[in-house]
Amino acid sequence: MSHAAAEEAAPPALERAPPFAGVEVFADLRAAQADWAELESAAPHAAYQRRDWALPWLGSLGRAQGVSPAITVARNAAGRPIALLPLGVMARGPLRLAEFIGGKDANFTFGLFRPGVAWRAPDLAALMRAAAAATPGGVDLYALVNQPYAWDGQPNPMQALRHQSAPSAGYKANLSGSGEAFLRARLSGESRKKIRKKEARLAEFGPIRHLTARSADEARAILAVFAAQKAQRMRDKGLDNVFEGAGADEFLTRVAVEPLERGATPAVELHALAAGERIVATFAGAPCGRRFSGMFNSFELDPEISRTSPGDLLLARLMAMKCDEGYTVFDLGVGEARYKKTFCDAEETLFDAYVPSTAAGAALMWVKAAKRMAKRRIKHDPRLWRMVETVRRWRA
Repeated sequence: MSHAAAEEAAPPALERAPPFAGVEVFADLRAAQADWAELESAAPHAAYQRRDWALPWLGSLGRAQGVSPAITVARNAAGRPIALLPLGVMARGPLRLAEFIGGKDANFTFGLFRPGVAWRAPDLAALMRAAAAATPGGVDLYALVNQPYAWDGQPNPMQALRHQSAPSAGYKANLSGSGEAFLRARLSGESRKKIRKKEARLAEFGPIRHLTARSADEARAILAVFAAQKAQRMRDKGLDNVFEGAGADEFLTRVAVEPLERGATPAVELHALAAGERIVATFAGAPCGRRFSGMFNSFELDPEISRTSPGDLLLARLMAMKCDEGYTVFDLGVGEARYKKTFCDAEETLFDAYVPSTAAGAALMWVKAAKRMAKRRIKHDPRLWRMVETVRRWRA
């Protein structure tokens, strides 16, 4: 038989079936708990995909922003969950937009995918179509931004979708050895000398102490100082303060204070640097496995104190502490800042993926994608960024 005849006689290649047999979308968080717990124990994830972070966010900041839960679970033929997308849906005019839970408060967003299951772009598109159909009220557009290409050494399946670069990268430090050895390796001799001088100058205001909130009262005290310092900082920079409002207060209470009242480990750790009885800097971060993710910080703006760089002094002590506690990664979240480049030795590139479910959603996709691309261009053009900062100072 000739080669051509053999090709004609061969049966057509069968299209590969997607790895999932069914999709469920849960608006009732209690109904999704078992699946979420199972994948949380098996799949790579950040602190922002943990239930003890995501659920308080949904019940506070998410509720204040009009976000409704749409926890999407894909199951195999045996009924076991193989993927969970922690999503929320909100209205954008007449359209319905789905995003990962946490929004701008989550530095890294992605789904929980069971290792060993292969996903292609058509599989993910089919998952989104099924999810949109199963979501009460439907979904016009999935806007899945600030996703890492890999996490804990495992590739993110969502990169198979058509995507674009996110406006900013994440910054992290790889920790090893003792805290003292880490600081010697990461900071130059001149930088360490400057830190010692600044500590000596700050000590003129009283003995320097690194505080970690171990009780609800300590947590409330640190949060109160953070709120005051951050509010003043945002006013001075001409920026909206996203940490103000009942939703923000409720979220921070639920993740950082209430667990301590119950004798449990908080989802968000609070740290502070004190000079005498005065808290001069704060830092909050979320532990997950052997990674510690910085969420927010603040520092005293009194010129006599701010010139000692209390935020940097606290960060150096905290990173050293996490080294000694056995953590292997300390990240400082997404976005450019001088202190991040000082303390971090690696960037985590991120991508945005948009999946429209309707024609109207496709139109919204182009608008949102263009805005993100413009933001990236501005952030990477020093001249344009200086213009933005000038406008902000004028507003302030």
